[in-house]
Amino acid sequence: MIDDFLNHITNLVEVIAEEYQQANWELRRAEKLRLNIILGSLSLLIVIATLLAIYTSRAIARPIPAVTHVAQQVIEESNFDLQAPVTTNDEVGILANSLNRLILEVQQLITVQNDANEQLEVYSQVLEQKVRERTRELNEKNLSLNKVGIRRIAVYSSSTRRN
Repeated sequence: MIDDFLNHITNLVEVIAEEYQQANWELRRAEKLRLNIILGSLSLLIVIATLLAIYTSRAIARPIPAVTHVAQQVIEESNFDLQAPVTTNDEVGILANSLNRLILEVQQLITVQNDANEQLEVYSQVLEQKVRERTRELNEKNLSLNKVGIRRIAVYSSSTRRN
């Protein structure tokens, strides 16, 4: 009976040892799986973060060349009818709006300057006409005065000869 009891206990210890080893093996396997899941998740997060960073930087940077191109065209061609595309409400959108307002203000200033130049041209033509008229009038008066002077000299000469 004691032998049976000892055999039972021995079997029980062996079963427990086997189960303990099995449990340790399962635990190591679970820890490896956990580590693989963490590493896989981190890798996936890094890939997602990289893709988001690339997308965000392109979304931010894409309008900048368009605004730059419009600014260069306005300067090179003096074409103040161009407008920069406003695609966002962030700093780049504010920059595009500011450039568009600046282009409009320069266009208005050029229009005012052209109008003033046209008005000056009209004033210049009117002034030239008035100068021509005054010159003609002065020439006529000088001619008239010369004739009167010549007559007076002739009258004076003839009266001094008689005396």
